[in-house]
Amino acid sequence: MKQFYSGIIFIFLLIHLSFAAHISKANTFELKWFNHDRKLLIKIDLKTNQVFKENITSRGFDFIGNLSSQHPEITSLDSHYFVIKEFKIKNRVIISLKGTSLVYELIKNDKTYQLKRLDNSSFKGFNFFAYQFVRKDTLFSIGGYGFWHYNNTLTFFDEKNKGWDIYKYSNDAPDAIAYDVCGYDDQNDGIWTFNFIKPEKIAEGGNDQFLYFFDFKTKKWEEKGKVNKALFSNYNNSIERACWIANKFAFNGKEGVILVDPLTNKVSINDLSNRFLGNGNELIQEKDSLYVYNPKDMNPHEKYQVVKLSMNQFWEHFKPIEDSFLEHSYFQSKSTWFGILIAFLIIGYLYVSNLYRKKENTIFNENELNILKILIHNESGLSTDELNQFLDISKKNIDIQKNQRNQFIKNINSKFQIKYGGDNLIERKSSESDKRFVSYRINEHYVSLLKSIIH
Repeated sequence: MKQFYSGIIFIFLLIHLSFAAHISKANTFELKWFNHDRKLLIKIDLKTNQVFKENITSRGFDFIGNLSSQHPEITSLDSHYFVIKEFKIKNRVIISLKGTSLVYELIKNDKTYQLKRLDNSSFKGFNFFAYQFVRKDTLFSIGGYGFWHYNNTLTFFDEKNKGWDIYKYSNDAPDAIAYDVCGYDDQNDGIWTFNFIKPEKIAEGGNDQFLYFFDFKTKKWEEKGKVNKALFSNYNNSIERACWIANKFAFNGKEGVILVDPLTNKVSINDLSNRFLGNGNELIQEKDSLYVYNPKDMNPHEKYQVVKLSMNQFWEHFKPIEDSFLEHSYFQSKSTWFGILIAFLIIGYLYVSNLYRKKENTIFNENELNILKILIHNESGLSTDELNQFLDISKKNIDIQKNQRNQFIKNINSKFQIKYGGDNLIERKSSESDKRFVSYRINEHYVSLLKSIIH
């Protein structure tokens, strides 16, 4: 049943992307994104190698130069429409194509433009709609969807090694990240987001969403509280998508904007005197200004700029309300003796449970248990590079890497078979999209048994 619902979502995604390319011929082999320098949309036609800028008056595009570089790695992809995001890192213009691992630097010389490729990766299709941001001059990406899997992984782009690396958590993250409600808080150095509700969970009646915060200092996730969905119903707004503006969530519905400060749990609504707010328009913040984009009716992927507001003008249209963003404020619970008592009970329970688990799981050492816990929560498995990173053997030569990987997996499988019999616990499978790549996964016949062993 789980694969059935995930399959439906993936098919819908493919149809959605194909439809976007079909209804607008101009989108084929086009790259389009909001440019920080010009404060306008930029468009590159990869067929003609021409570069255009948005014309707000005509709601079209004007020619501004030529592209000097060729990009078969983009034009040869299965789908020719991508969500593109631009970032300013150390006065460099960096663009990322979501749904791929491609990263470029846009270089301008008079009327000539170049897309300088910064990665050497070939993997694609795992991070459609991921939330991407810059932290300490480094590009990060979290969440996304691909290969029938909702992603909760945090990665960062290592320009020196020309690839994306996993940023490891110190505790368990939400099973899936709500990438459409996600924001990097630069003041508190962390990520605010919801848990994403998978289709099979909705079918089972589970639709509760919680606010989470990931702290880069501790590398830990913390659940902050249950989202007050009645708030959104009362103001006829949707909880499914938000823009991240000045460290606040702006839920921009058809009848207005709900502005949420996740740190203080306070909520404001706009007074609707500015009709550019609401109507589902996309809001893009660039320093002290806010740019409002309205999707075209026939193609939601085509949009045009309708207004520019200063941030002061934006704040003027909001008033605070008494409703709280979370149903039960975690601020109050932390200040009560009841909360302290519950915390001690949880700590005691975890301590006793941990002792019990250690006795039960003596067949596996700590390192083996850790890899099994990672694999049991990751249906797509681990790649060879990810397993090398886990074993801390990435810098060793290829033969040593291969021997140590095989010995590590062999030890786990041998211990499992001695006690429980049967086939290998960890399997090595080739990628369906590219047989050159393999992944390490839990044998599907032993998933339930393994969960009972390690949990």
